[in-house]
Amino acid sequence: GAYAEDGIPIIGVVYEPLKGRLFFAQRGQGAYVTEKSNTTRLEPLNLVTWDNSIVGHPKNYKGDKYTRLYELMGIQEERLRLSGSMGTRMMQVALEETHMILGYTKSLKEWDIAAGHVILAERGISVTDMNGNPLRYNQEVPKTHNGILVVHPDIKRVTLEKLAQCYERLEM
Repeated sequence: GAYAEDGIPIIGVVYEPLKGRLFFAQRGQGAYVTEKSNTTRLEPLNLVTWDNSIVGHPKNYKGDKYTRLYELMGIQEERLRLSGSMGTRMMQVALEETHMILGYTKSLKEWDIAAGHVILAERGISVTDMNGNPLRYNQEVPKTHNGILVVHPDIKRVTLEKLAQCYERLEM
């Protein structure tokens, strides 16, 4: 769950019942994870380069748009890590198990990403639309209108450059 003010998520909580993990963050207060009654602050981020970055890929996606996007961006299959929901993929980035999520969908609901957004932002990880623009919450139509890009700060610039070169070539 999340709480947002003026379109910006302020507090976020994500619970992964199968793993028994609880993630939480408040804007300006850091991000934390609790496992087996042990709470730790998530920091600092490790260095990442484009060539060693891992992409969180939706395991249940039917279609070839992601495959085409990855190919155009030069992302090889061995750099993909399959995962379930967007919330799970966002927490993989929070734990640095992956470094990027490319979500071209324009219909992802705000409530699927708002809590993860706070947690990732507190880690210093960028959460924007696919063009690098800020996401807004509590909109009249509560969904991502230009997809979602979750990316480690070390590779944000190169990711946006590669997206700009190829994103328009895909039929979205």
